[in-house]
Amino acid sequence: MKKIFIIITFFLFLSDISYSIDTVSTKYFPLQMGNSWTYLYYSYGVPSFTLKKTVASNFITNGHLYYILFVLNNNSTSYAETLRVDSTNGNLLKPGEGCSWRPNDILKDSLASGELDACLFGCIPNNFIICTSDSLYYNNYGLHNLMKEFNNTNGTLIHITHYVKNIGKVYDYTSLNMNPQYYEMKGCKINGVIFGDTALIGISSISTEIPSSYKLYQNYPNPFNPTTKIKFDVPSEVRSQRLEVRLIVNDILGREVSALVNEELTPGTYEVEWDAANYSSGIYFYTLSANNFTQTKRMLLIK
Repeated sequence: MKKIFIIITFFLFLSDISYSIDTVSTKYFPLQMGNSWTYLYYSYGVPSFTLKKTVASNFITNGHLYYILFVLNNNSTSYAETLRVDSTNGNLLKPGEGCSWRPNDILKDSLASGELDACLFGCIPNNFIICTSDSLYYNNYGLHNLMKEFNNTNGTLIHITHYVKNIGKVYDYTSLNMNPQYYEMKGCKINGVIFGDTALIGISSISTEIPSSYKLYQNYPNPFNPTTKIKFDVPSEVRSQRLEVRLIVNDILGREVSALVNEELTPGTYEVEWDAANYSSGIYFYTLSANNFTQTKRMLLIK
C-alpha cells in the first residue's frame, strides 16, 4: 500500500509540472481584447509608415485559444494576424504548417526563456532563437518594466525582437543580406491604459474646438483620382474622454476594402486621406461609426 501511495504521488507531481501555467511569460505579450500597439516602420533607418495592431477577436481550435489582431497602416492597407501564447511553456505561436513535433503551429518567440536559453526556430537544424538578455529595462512613456531580447541569426539573416513585461513587443529588427528594416513601438493601449502616441500618422486633428454632435463630411475632392480627404467630427461633454471610432470604406458590393480609422480618439475634428491608387474606378461608400452613431456617404473614383 505504501508503494502504491508513493507511485500515485509521483505521477501527480509529474502532472503538475506538465500542466503548470506560466503566468509570468504570458505577460510579455498580453493578448487581451482591445489591447493595441502602434509602431513606426523604418527602412534603412528612415521612417516609412505607421502600423497599428489591435486585438479584435478570438476563437478556439484544436483546444487552443487564438487571438486575431487587426492590422492597419497609414497607407490604408489592412490585414489580419493570428497569434497565441502557450500558457504551459510561454511560446508565442501562429497557426500554420509547423514541424513534426508541432504540426499546427509555427514558433515566433519563446517568452519564457531566460538569458542564453535557446529554442529551435522552424524545422531547420541548428536554427535557434536565443534569449540574449532577460534583465534589461524599458524606460519609455513613464514605464520602468523588465524587457527580454531575442536573437535569431542564420547566415545573412539577423532577427532581433524586444518584449516588455505587461506591454508586449516594442521592437522588431530584421536584416537580410545587409538590408535593415525594423518596427519600433511609439505607443500602445494595454487594459484600457494608453502609453505614448497610438494614432496613425494619416489621421490629423484639424480643430481644437469640441463639436456639439457627430458629423461625417463629404469627401474632397469628389470625384477624385487617386487621393481624397474625409473629415469628421467627434463630440463629447467630457473633453478628456476617448471614444472608439471606426471609419471604413466599402465597394459598391458592400465589401470592406479599407479601414481608415479604427482607434480611440479624443473629441475634436479630424481629417484622413484615402489613397485609392490600387483600386479600380467606381462608386465607393465610407461609413463613420462611433458610440451609437453611424453615417454613410458616397464618393466616386475616376481614373
